[in-house]
Amino acid sequence: MRFFQRRAGIVLLFLALVIAPAYALAQDNNTINVAGSGIAATAFRTLTDASGIGAALNYTINGTNEGINALCSGTTDIALATRPLNDAEAGQCAGSGVNFVEVLIGYDATAFITASGNTYLACLTTDNLNAIFAPSAAGQTTDWSLVNAEYPANPIAIVLPPATSFAYARLDSTTAGEGFRTDAQILADDNAVIAAVAANPDAVGVVNLSSLTNLEAEIKAVGFQNNTLNTCVTPSITTVEDRTYTLANRLFAYVNAAKLDAPGLRDLLIYVVGDTADELLTETGFLAPSEATYAQAREVVTTGTTGRVFSKDVNAFTVAPDLTGTVNIGGAAQFFSYISQLQQNLTQFYPNLTLTLKLDGVPAGARKLCNGEIEIMASYSDLTDEQKTNCTANSISTISFDVGKQAAVLVANGNSPYLSCLTTQQLPLIFGAQAEVTTTWQQIAATNPETPILLFTPSQGDDLADLVLIDAAGKILPVRDDTESDDTATYRAAAVANVEGALTYMTWAEYQEVLANNQERIQLVSIDGGAGCVAPSAATFKDGTYPLTRSVKLIVGQTALQNPVVQALLWLIYSDENFSLLENAGYVGLSFGDLPVIRDNLQTSFAAATAAAEAAAALTGPVVTDNTATEEPGATAETSVTDEPVATEEVPATDEATATEETVATEEVPATDETSATDEAAATEEATATDEATP
Repeated sequence: MRFFQRRAGIVLLFLALVIAPAYALAQDNNTINVAGSGIAATAFRTLTDASGIGAALNYTINGTNEGINALCSGTTDIALATRPLNDAEAGQCAGSGVNFVEVLIGYDATAFITASGNTYLACLTTDNLNAIFAPSAAGQTTDWSLVNAEYPANPIAIVLPPATSFAYARLDSTTAGEGFRTDAQILADDNAVIAAVAANPDAVGVVNLSSLTNLEAEIKAVGFQNNTLNTCVTPSITTVEDRTYTLANRLFAYVNAAKLDAPGLRDLLIYVVGDTADELLTETGFLAPSEATYAQAREVVTTGTTGRVFSKDVNAFTVAPDLTGTVNIGGAAQFFSYISQLQQNLTQFYPNLTLTLKLDGVPAGARKLCNGEIEIMASYSDLTDEQKTNCTANSISTISFDVGKQAAVLVANGNSPYLSCLTTQQLPLIFGAQAEVTTTWQQIAATNPETPILLFTPSQGDDLADLVLIDAAGKILPVRDDTESDDTATYRAAAVANVEGALTYMTWAEYQEVLANNQERIQLVSIDGGAGCVAPSAATFKDGTYPLTRSVKLIVGQTALQNPVVQALLWLIYSDENFSLLENAGYVGLSFGDLPVIRDNLQTSFAAATAAAEAAAALTGPVVTDNTATEEPGATAETSVTDEPVATEEVPATDEATATEETVATEEVPATDETSATDEAAATEEATATDEATP
């Protein structure tokens, strides 16, 4: 790490010597003062120099922390940063009357590569980085089996870019020790690294992610483990922007809104996020944002939008750790499996927040919500007009939050081409209990062979059956009783692979497990709901074109949103740490990248409900509550739970599922730092560099 700081000091000293003379202009009202990160300044100046716009810029390279401090104290006009403002800094700006415009310039992202012929190196972890690259690894970690016992004992070859490169510096900031192992090969640039790695199937190389925008056929990117999601993520602009690929820093320009109309500045910023910016950034070693992000950035600059736009993942919401109370949840019985997972994941941390589940169907849930008996209802759609009328009669207004969609995907034997696409009309004939049982595929379609139908299904009561077994009249049929039942999706997929004409269904998450199991001789079935065959995918789930999906929503009484206990539970559901629970429960269509916007909307809704309650209290007298929510910098929501005796209540069966009432416990994950370790390292390194660069 210290090596990186010295290296950064040399680089930033050079930047200071180059930039300062070029902009040592007489200070007047038209001069635009720029301070902050030398890394971000490299990207920013590359773009501003190419613009040809004659704005008068005066640079001070003093690191992210000092640049932001200067912005918030009113002594600079633009702060360049390798991380978002944290909430303490945003509060400092607000306290000084400084409104900022947040402009995302690009990304500083690193990628690992190996040869296309490498059959074992698919993912690296933080521990792997130290084992492979740290100085102490020289002479110790000499072959790949010492990194992972499942890897072959082939000799390790390390290929690095020059020590002056951003990829080198960024990897150094995430690896223990000063610099890297002495037996690493250091080459002139990313192109040389790519060529060397392509020639050695046991080599691993480090490059800027921007160098992989057009991957050579001879190499491939290596994934990196996301510890929060417990999954390996392949580097790409998509995974960088949705925050799932963690070896990347965002590069920001924070602009004092009061200076935005200085001569040339707005035009300059529009150029920085304009049509030609991506090529210029890539040439400099940075990763350009997606076109959608660029368009959003241009809109921000054009309209002068202030506040967070590209860093909504940073927030100040917190709930008192000793919060005690109960949240009553009703509605769809299928929500039980998810909320049970949430409870199991959270109980150990927060013993004073109790969930009481009254999941006896959507109609009953809507009635209870409108009667004020529950705070949250799980549903497959918004309230009907009749249900809204009932709520209005009791002075209850509601707001809904998307959880995602339930989706059923069908997996068929790979040697059965007639099963490549099935219609929604055929599915009840295949899986449903009918007066006339279908036994061959020719009974489903005359063009099919007389191959016997062999079905593998989850056990009875599975949530997905409703999606597969809805007939033309909208009635949900029971599953036929001659299927082979097993709840393990990988087993069902293996069974399907062995017999022509075999078919099963599962969740999308289960299908990913099947793929990870390298199951052969299977095919994913497309579904025709009347508009042609549509293959299941994240994209078709999200846009609603895949037929076998249904939305899952949480409908909340707006007055309940001022209750800290309800706030805490909703915050938990949409936290980064619990996102994997949604996927594990089979919900799709909601991406990890959607969470910051949802949480921002939650905070807005919480604030509005609290303000409305306070206004009502001012007219009618205060409403006494034992729970208090606060907002403090640098924390995420905390809640608590207790283990209560489990109680079940039998109710008449609905067409959704068997109703369930149960009291369970929930919790929240520990608060996490808003700034990643890498961001902090970058800020520290830049500050150190400034000390060295400043006389």
